Amino acid sequence: MNKARVLLITPNLKGIKDGLNRIQPSLGLMTIAQSLLNNNHIVKIHDTALEGWHNKQDIDNNKIMIGQSDEEIEKVIREFNPDIVGISILFSNLNQSAHTIAKIIKKINKKIWVFIGGNHISNSLIDYQHNIVHPGDDIPLIKDLEDKNIDLAMVGEGDFTVVELVNKIINNQDISKVPGLLKQTSKGKYIYNPSDRLINLDNLPIPARHLVNMEGYFDIGAFHSAKSRSNRVLNIMCSRGCPEKCTFCTTPEMWGQKMRWRSTEHIMNEISNDCKDYKIGEIQFDDDTITVDKKKLFALCDQLEKFGLP
Repeated sequence: MNKARVLLITPNLKGIKDGLNRIQPSLGLMTIAQSLLNNNHIVKIHDTALEGWHNKQDIDNNKIMIGQSDEEIEKVIREFNPDIVGISILFSNLNQSAHTIAKIIKKINKKIWVFIGGNHISNSLIDYQHNIVHPGDDIPLIKDLEDKNIDLAMVGEGDFTVVELVNKIINNQDISKVPGLLKQTSKGKYIYNPSDRLINLDNLPIPARHLVNMEGYFDIGAFHSAKSRSNRVLNIMCSRGCPEKCTFCTTPEMWGQKMRWRSTEHIMNEISNDCKDYKIGEIQFDDDTITVDKKKLFALCDQLEKFGLP
């Protein structure tokens, strides 16, 4: 099995001028990264918004772009010299920068594989499927894949499907059957393979926090909670899914409507080790609906009480 050099990137952030713009480590990228490491690939995670946090460029009267310059991003990519680059688009305000990064990558080397993932592209697929059923005047398109600098997308849970994709790419194997693959075949036509749902979340590796600049996130102190008591935050997820059907939310497509929980032991193993390693002062949960299963929540609370952190 050949080793791939895989660069996982979080793009610059389009934010609100004089507004409250937030940033924290990507749990998705850190989990995928550890799965890739477990398969002996060489992995780098880079957050261009974090590393260029104090570089704010005006877009219009209300918006700014936060993050590294194109030249700085190009330098990072050239120095790592990746075979494959995955760009995470959690929210659509990262999308503009994601396309800029893809253009920079192909300028460096057209042979580098570029794929996108995250809630944004999963939701774009929903829009496309809706437009197929309810066609208008225009051909239904997934606009992100109209960009010639983006080779494909991975939708849904990528913790292990991205590993399968990387293994096949680096060994020159057919990728057309990889779960979660979304790839354009011709204008308005796509290959789409439904993503597998991970049943046992205890099979997830502990996120590779050692690959991100944790001290940089701590220094900024702009984690997603509005009322953090400490800048040294550990953000984690205990569960996936939401039983509700809100049409404005990407969760049902991304994580499904059936709730799945990690075991209390698995969660506390992550908390115990990482709180010690990073001198954590507060734990924040990124779950969509952590209160749905009260039995599991109370079992976790019993262990958290012993731990003594807010």
